[in-house]
Amino acid sequence: MINLLDLDADGLARLFAELGEKPFRARQVSQWLHQRFADDVAAMTDLARPLREKLAAIAEIRGPTVIRDTTASDGTRKWLLDVGGGNAVETVYIPEGDRDDEFDDDARQPPLTSRRTPRPRPPSAAPRVPRPALRRGTAARSASPRRPAARSTARSARPASRVSTAT
Repeated sequence: MINLLDLDADGLARLFAELGEKPFRARQVSQWLHQRFADDVAAMTDLARPLREKLAAIAEIRGPTVIRDTTASDGTRKWLLDVGGGNAVETVYIPEGDRDDEFDDDARQPPLTSRRTPRPRPPSAAPRVPRPALRRGTAARSASPRRPAARSTARSARPASRVSTAT
């Protein structure tokens, strides 16, 4: 059985090529695994049923197994996870006041998702200048770099002079 979590983007692409599927199927499965945190192939509802059945027959979704689980007196928990090949990774959960209600203290497994906090953006050298709001059909909008400026079809108020060629 192939563990889908062991495959990177190229590995998923090779797997689906071997199955005779189009390359976008690898991206779909990757999204199910890493963005939607699917733990079963049957949950991947945007894949056709025959493909899900074929994939379930040859692959599985198996997270790392817990080798050791310890809890400190302050509530900090440490897990030692087996990642295969004789290697292990340690991960730590540190409770943070009102945010620790997301995790059940009686759980035997570590949370599968991690919380990412956005990095602060460095202050820019020049302050951002707000762009003026443009109304539909204004000259500034029609002169945008994406589309050429509109040509004026209005005639001038002065009548055109006529030149006579007769002598």
